[in-house]
Amino acid sequence: MNKEKIVSANEAILEAVEDARSERRQTERTGINILPKELRFLFKTTRFEINELLTLCKDDYRKTIVVLITKGSPENIEGYSFIDKFRRSPFIFINLLALHPKSKVKVKGSLKYAAVKILRKNKTLFDLARKIYIKAKG
Repeated sequence: MNKEKIVSANEAILEAVEDARSERRQTERTGINILPKELRFLFKTTRFEINELLTLCKDDYRKTIVVLITKGSPENIEGYSFIDKFRRSPFIFINLLALHPKSKVKVKGSLKYAAVKILRKNKTLFDLARKIYIKAKG
């Protein structure tokens, strides 16, 4: 009878270990575990500056950015296939994710970044904006 108790306890322990392993496999694919170890401290952040996110856009940045903005994996985002079409332009990719209903963070500075980008491409607009800024400030 002792042997039967030991065998049943052993089976219960093995079953609990297998359940924990399967649960761990599921959570490894979602949330903080997708992020590289050096970026995991950013997972709890609720506000990002657009420049901070753009500096992370190297190589294949999409999964990292999706986790930081939505706190979930790309498979859980409706319309991700549409957003993924803009992967060549990190600025648009980040802004579309920030506007998505599943977004859990606020991305600040997008308008300022876009305005500066446009002004830098056109010298006359940049000079005009600089003159307006100087007059408004002084």
